[in-house]
Formats: sequence, C-alpha cells, structure tokens
Amino acid sequence: MKRLALTIVLIAAFRRFVHADVFGDFLEIAAELLDKKYKDAAAVIAGSVLEEHLRQLAAKHGVGLSTNGRPRKASALNDD
Repeated sequence: MKRLALTIVLIAAFRRFVHADVFGDFLEIAAELLDKKYKDAAAVIAGSVLEEHLRQLAAKHGVGLSTNGRPRKASALNDD
C-alpha cells in the first residue's frame, strides 16, 4: 500500500513538472511574439496560459470549474 501511495505522489509531481514546463514554453512564445511587435497574439497566448493555470489551481483546491454545465469565467474562479 505504501508503494502505491508513493507511486501516486510521484506521478502527480511529474505531471505538475510537465505542466510547468509546457506553460513556460508558451510564455516564452508569447514573449517572442511581443518582441516582434505581435502584441495581440502574445496577449492571447499569455492569457490562455494564465487561465489554464488558474483552472488547475481551482481544481486542486476543490473550487468548481462549471456552473449549470457552463465553464466559469476566470474572474469567478479567482474570487473563490
């Protein structure tokens, strides 16, 4: 049983590491776009990364991600 618990913890840690790496890659892309004066595209990518991170934090802390079958807005997730 301890081995299973350790495996679950390690898998969760690995998953967080992969997500952080992917988020970092997208933020680097957004920075590159901003450097090349594509501010709208950079804002969309950076905003998407931040919104997804907020959704993951909400799920981790038991905050509902939808209301009446519709996804909640980032501002509502942030308030909770």
